[in-house]
Parts: sequence; C-alpha cells; structure tokens
Amino acid sequence: MIRIIHTPCSRANSAIDAGMTAIGWVGFVYLASSSILSISMASTLQGDAPSLSLVAPTLETLLIYLTIAAFNALLVVLWGTYHKRLFPPPRKVQARSAPDDAVTAADFALSSAQLHDVHDSRITVIHHTDDGEIAALQTDKLRIPPVSNSDIFDATRLA
Repeated sequence: MIRIIHTPCSRANSAIDAGMTAIGWVGFVYLASSSILSISMASTLQGDAPSLSLVAPTLETLLIYLTIAAFNALLVVLWGTYHKRLFPPPRKVQARSAPDDAVTAADFALSSAQLHDVHDSRITVIHHTDDGEIAALQTDKLRIPPVSNSDIFDATRLA
C-alpha cells in the first residue's frame, strides 16, 4: 500500500478512524441498496420494467456522490504531493567506518602493544596525568577468549 501521508498515531486513534470509515461505508451501501431496492419494488408493483424516470434520480445522486469522492481524492493527492515536495524526509546519516588501530593508538599516545592489551582485556584502569595524558594502563590478566569462528580460536584449541 502506498501512503501519501503517514502520521504516527496510537492504536486507539487508528481503531476510531477504522470504525468511522466502516460506519461510513455501511451507510453508503445501505443508502445505495435501499434506493435500488425501492426502484425495483416500484417497478414490480407497476408490472413493467423500470423506466428511465424512476432510475434517473438514483443515478443522479450516485453520480453526485462519485463526483464529490473523486474531487476529494484529487485534493488529498495534490495536498500530499505538495507536502512531500515542500518537506522532504531527512536524509539518513551514513555511519562512519571505525578507525584503524594505528590511528587510535596515535590519538591516545599508546603503543600498538598497549592498544592490543586494552582490546584483549575485560577490565582496564587508566591513570591520567594532571594534563589529561595517559600516565599508565592496568589491564587484567584474564584475556577474553577469541570468537569461536576465528582462526585464532582454532589455533588455540589445537595447541
């Protein structure tokens, strides 16, 4: 289903909207069928086929209903198209790729060995100087086990 206009709303509002739409359709079907039924009943009482004079008011009313419905649909489509062009949806921001280890180590003034220790440890305590620089790193001795589908895991398991 193509939506021209989508407004988020609660389930209660959607249920009320669906109920009112259903009531409108039931009313339309009732009025149209009762008109057709009354014309057919009048023709059976008179004993001849329904003449154009009996059907014309009903057809005229249905034509007016269809004209109003088509005009309303045209207005909604035009308004929706205008609204879409005037207020386009915001563009999604592309996720940046993660920096490589060399850039990260350089940014934090760490050696690549220290950076790997930080990546491999579960707990890292970072001591800073008064200037905000990293003075020391304390990593736990428990290492995170490698992922089971990596080459390191297979080599560790075989060793």
